[in-house]
Amino acid sequence: MAQRYEWHSNPEIEVVPRETEVGDAHVDEDFALLIGNPYATAFVIENDAESLLAWLEEAADAVRAAAGTAKDLPKIEVLVIRDPDSADDVTLFVDGEPVSATYEHVDPGAGYEIEDWREHTASVQGNAEYSEGFKRAVVSARDAAESSSYIEGDKRPVWTFFGHWENDRIVIDMHLPGVHEDTRVEDYDRWPEGLWCDTGHGDTVEEAEADARNGYYEADEEDAS
Repeated sequence: MAQRYEWHSNPEIEVVPRETEVGDAHVDEDFALLIGNPYATAFVIENDAESLLAWLEEAADAVRAAAGTAKDLPKIEVLVIRDPDSADDVTLFVDGEPVSATYEHVDPGAGYEIEDWREHTASVQGNAEYSEGFKRAVVSARDAAESSSYIEGDKRPVWTFFGHWENDRIVIDMHLPGVHEDTRVEDYDRWPEGLWCDTGHGDTVEEAEADARNGYYEADEEDAS
């Protein structure tokens, strides 16, 4: 009679023997399938403890050998040609061959207005062709760069307000944090005087709404004069 040994991924990582009626001592096939699986919580080997440890050493050697003979990862190289008077020229090479690639420059030193900077950040967030991981990285980098002295303007949180005109006044229907495009379709049966949308800055939604309204009315008065 051989012993059945179970290994569990507990903090002590211990081999726990359990008496079991078995035939010839052998390595459980289930374990062979589980090796290398980061989600495996346990495996079973039916043998004595010395054979178990020896088998684990052999398995580790086999995994290392397989990794060494596996296909090499592609060689990735990037060529950046800098031009002080225009955007950088970036070329990506995979295994020595140039390939098309998606890239975003985060260069606050070029000088921006905060509205333009955030508008592009919003366009990155809404780009369906970008992967989620790429978008998160770009947006995170752009948000962190907003503190640059080369980005000018009101850097308080920005909100987008969606509304409509009613009796020559703006009525707010909804608001969202950040800069967003107004994709609503004009419906003059529902909103006879038309739709309205603008952004505002403020530490609170109320401040941002007031900023959006005031900015619009001020611009309207300037146009009228």
